Amino acid sequence: MYRRAGEFEQALHHYELYHDAERTLFNEESDKKTRELSTRFEVERARHVAEVERVQREAAESARAQAEALVRERTQELEQAQVEIVTRLAVAAEYRDDLTGEHTYRVGQFSALIAQELGLPPEDVALLRIAARLHDVGKIGIPDAILLKPGKFTPEEFERMKAHTLIGARILSGGQSRLLRMAEEIALSHHERWDGTGYPLGKYGPSIPLVGRIVAVADVFDALTSTRPYKKPWSREAALEELRRGAGTQFDPEVVAASLKVLGRPDFGYLMRQETPLSPPTLRVIHASDAWPPNIAPAS
Repeated sequence: MYRRAGEFEQALHHYELYHDAERTLFNEESDKKTRELSTRFEVERARHVAEVERVQREAAESARAQAEALVRERTQELEQAQVEIVTRLAVAAEYRDDLTGEHTYRVGQFSALIAQELGLPPEDVALLRIAARLHDVGKIGIPDAILLKPGKFTPEEFERMKAHTLIGARILSGGQSRLLRMAEEIALSHHERWDGTGYPLGKYGPSIPLVGRIVAVADVFDALTSTRPYKKPWSREAALEELRRGAGTQFDPEVVAASLKVLGRPDFGYLMRQETPLSPPTLRVIHASDAWPPNIAPAS
């Protein structure tokens, strides 16, 4: 209208106002679209970052799982190799006065059954089954003239014989695994007595390691019922009575009670032949001790 009327200044002014309004609307729309696009971009970027982190985490977990599996495999191999070495060492030590090598096996099995009856954790029971086989590894250092003597020891010979506990502990000392540390403890303590008159350290009562007290009972029972150069095997009944008689003096009475329960089980013979780990324990934890009189069973 202003242009047709020839008022060009007013026409230009209104033209500028119109385009200012148009630009304002355009800018608002652009800003809105920009905000929407920015929001969508941020959401997509967050999803991308989350996906990258998830993939990285899964890759790390997979790598860690593979590494852990490899470590477990190597650890199992090392543990198995250690068990084999320990077993062969036990047989080598026992072979000098037990050609069958069965004494160490039986002591290990019986000790594990007693430990289970006492309520020790399954892993400790499994370790004891193996470690107990090394109780007499120190016999390697005892001369045959003493070890295989058919009669009673002289006082000097018995002192030499008692040294097998210290020799065994020295052989096994410095081990880093629980198996070897337990075996060292057993080798040193399985001839201590509940009343403190045993050897080599004269410990008494609960101060004697539990594993040593358990092996003491298992070792003496098997020695009594086995043929040795210095004696014929005792009957099962006589050996059981000897355990009862030694409770509270030679042996921990609670360990004797547990061993009598084990020996009275109808499946005792079957369990003594098992190589697999024992079933989880069901009873309580207690203690045991020993040293057999030198004129009866010095080499046990």
